[in-house]
Amino acid sequence: MVFNPRISAVEHSSTPDQLLYPYLIASDASATYSWKCDGSQPTLRGKLLGSGAFTQHINIGMGRVLSLDRAPQDSKTVTILYIHDLDSGALLDRKILFQANSIGGIVSDGEFLGEFQGKIAVFWATHTTEPGGLVEIHTISEEGKFKFEEILHPPAGLASKMSNQFGNTSSYLLLHSPRGLLEVARDTNFPTAIQITRWSKNARDATYRTIPFASPTRLTNDSQKKWSAIHGFVTLPETNAFALANYESYHEGQDPCPSTVVRSIDADTLRTNWEVIVQHRSENIRYIPHLNVLLSFSYDDIFIVDIVDGTIKNTYGIPQLQRPCGSVWGARGADAIDVTESGKELGVVCGDGQMCVIPLEAFVESGFQCALNEEGKLITRPFPDLPISRPKSDTDRQKWEKGHWAWVRNVFFADQMVILQAGDQNPRPGFVVVSWD
Repeated sequence: MVFNPRISAVEHSSTPDQLLYPYLIASDASATYSWKCDGSQPTLRGKLLGSGAFTQHINIGMGRVLSLDRAPQDSKTVTILYIHDLDSGALLDRKILFQANSIGGIVSDGEFLGEFQGKIAVFWATHTTEPGGLVEIHTISEEGKFKFEEILHPPAGLASKMSNQFGNTSSYLLLHSPRGLLEVARDTNFPTAIQITRWSKNARDATYRTIPFASPTRLTNDSQKKWSAIHGFVTLPETNAFALANYESYHEGQDPCPSTVVRSIDADTLRTNWEVIVQHRSENIRYIPHLNVLLSFSYDDIFIVDIVDGTIKNTYGIPQLQRPCGSVWGARGADAIDVTESGKELGVVCGDGQMCVIPLEAFVESGFQCALNEEGKLITRPFPDLPISRPKSDTDRQKWEKGHWAWVRNVFFADQMVILQAGDQNPRPGFVVVSWD
């Protein structure tokens, strides 16, 4: 396909943290900034007021962002939630997640569990009214203020299953519905591969389910014990389900047969619709509604999975490059590969900035075939010679000559746009916006 990108390099003290298209959140040692990237030239909108060390940002719509911070409070470290206007950086509201007793001491601290379609979930391991733990649901008002909505309870006897881990809950929020909130444990130990829990205001709807390992292994000693970790999840609204990808492996040592199990699970009954084993360590999954498929990404391959029955329709190996270069530092493999926001294209970005963009429908049908040369190597568009991409030392120039040069630290995929974060070899790291029609 014809691919004629527009390139805009930005020199700034900040480096990108998260893309909330059309806004880009970037930070330096003293502040967090909002950039707008809806054209070929990004514009700085302002600083996010209230803190300079946010750990996470979530787009909650209406040009607003929910940000998390960890800060000391009464000899403890607590979570603080902020709501900012992305176009100005103005602080609209904040919420400190702790409860104090009559003399001001902290008796309970909460943790952010997740956000789903404007519903913000906060988990309390202990609570002044319910020692067994609960989940609070908050929404955001039109003025950008936190608004309490409801309290959800765990299934009977399951109060201690979720906990705080290093400032995070031990679970991921899957979805919120009138029946309650579904969460899944981030990781589990053999023989349980997945644990899903529904928290609800109605006791009859609160329930949980555990799923065993897909291919149990006879374990001969403690060092061979297996564990499972969630490596991606998406909702499948057309089938009232959600898909989970969990990686099953040994606690220690090299796993000779790594596998990821992708499952579709009914959102009401929690029954498994289908499951398929991918014989690789998948790092993420993407749902493509208009093609009715999931894409499961591993270091070496991309698997195309039918969402109706879990059939693996195709498996495509990631080809070698026509022009060798170093790896993208923050990528799953040597190159950064992902689906653009609209789900219409697959982008490949390499360590030296060379790129390839393929129509996703063509990729699902025949993989990288339309972008290969006669030797079966991937044809890419080289990145232009700009100060941000140029080798600056003798060592870097030697890497460039040997096909090992890389300046891209991380890649953020939007719609007909990618943002490239420069590495530490640049005195002012900055970033590059690459857009196309």
